[in-house]
Amino acid sequence: MVGATLTGALMQWPLGRISDLTDRRFVIVGTASCAFVAGILMSSWPEPSTTTLIVLASVCGGFAMPLYAVAVAHANDFADHDSFVATAGGLLLVYGIGAAAGPLIASGLMQYIGTDGLFVFTTFVHGALVLFTILCV
Repeated sequence: MVGATLTGALMQWPLGRISDLTDRRFVIVGTASCAFVAGILMSSWPEPSTTTLIVLASVCGGFAMPLYAVAVAHANDFADHDSFVATAGGLLLVYGIGAAAGPLIASGLMQYIGTDGLFVFTTFVHGALVLFTILCV
């Protein structure tokens, strides 16, 4: 968890900077794709060593954790100046729903397929975000 949290915090700066210089949708797709690949590796690696798990968790956290900030910046790019607070409130509501529902779904998967269920769930969510961003935004 330390590796995932630290890299998540450290990656905010370069990913935020890149998203300021280019279309944020590209950053969202690239970042979610990297988290997706890390999730696939974490859920399918036969018997990873502790070092391998730390590296993969750090990669996954480094790309997954900054996604919210980049998505908020993207939403604010299209929000009217007088609706920033309403936009932030709506995004926090959606985030809260996901924060409440995600652990319930992930724990159900973990009961069904084992501890890899957590990474299967996060991999699915990141893949869905990539598809949504490419197709709808």
